Amino acid sequence: MGCGIFKDLKMEYSNEIIKNFLKKFSESLEMDEKDVSLDSNISDLNFDSLALISIIAIVDECFEKIIDIDQLNSCQKVKDIIELVKEI
Repeated sequence: MGCGIFKDLKMEYSNEIIKNFLKKFSESLEMDEKDVSLDSNISDLNFDSLALISIIAIVDECFEKIIDIDQLNSCQKVKDIIELVKEI
C-alpha cells in the first residue's frame, strides 16, 4: 500500500494504525489482507454476527473508541467505520 492511500480520509490516525486496523479486520473475516481495502463494501464481505462483534473489538483495540452494532450497521464501506470512529 502506498503512502498516499489514506490521504482522502484526512485523519488524525497514522497510516500505521489504519493498516493495522485493515490487517486485523481482514483476519477477523478470514480473508486475505489484499482483498480488503478502505473502499470495500461491507455488504460484499463475509459479515456475520460474530464478525460484527470482532470488528467492534478491533475498533476498540486499534482506535481506543467504542462503537455499537447499530453504528457499525450504518457503515457501507470500511472507510465509513474509520470516519465514524473519528466523529466519536
